[in-house]
Amino acid sequence: MSRLGERTLLNFAVHSGGNFIAILLVAAVLDPHVRLPATGTLDYWATAIIFAVVLSFLNHYIRPLLYILLAPLTCLVMICTLGLAHFFTGALMFWLAGKFIDAIYVENFGFALLGALVTAMIGQFVASMILARVHARRPPPP
Repeated sequence: MSRLGERTLLNFAVHSGGNFIAILLVAAVLDPHVRLPATGTLDYWATAIIFAVVLSFLNHYIRPLLYILLAPLTCLVMICTLGLAHFFTGALMFWLAGKFIDAIYVENFGFALLGALVTAMIGQFVASMILARVHARRPPPP
């Protein structure tokens, strides 16, 4: 596997792990509105892992594709909303991930927006901490 492929896979895995931790916190804080299966069960952990991977896939591959396909509209909307539309696309990805997995319940788009904001902040923080440690240990390329 090439260095680029290794780096992409590592980033995806680390962001999925960060999203996993964030989703557990989102489900605990927004309990009646964003719900996973019963806490502590195998379904709970499996659903959280699958949701994190699906959300990472949507955010890393589908979201940029959506921005590219709708580039003129995206640019106009981002300028008019001063970048706030980026949060709405994050909420759309969170809501779509919830729709793909039957075991998770997201009440409405507002709670998807709140869940996406919390997931983005916590997930990015965890991922940046892990990636900083990984890159500090890695020897420089030849």
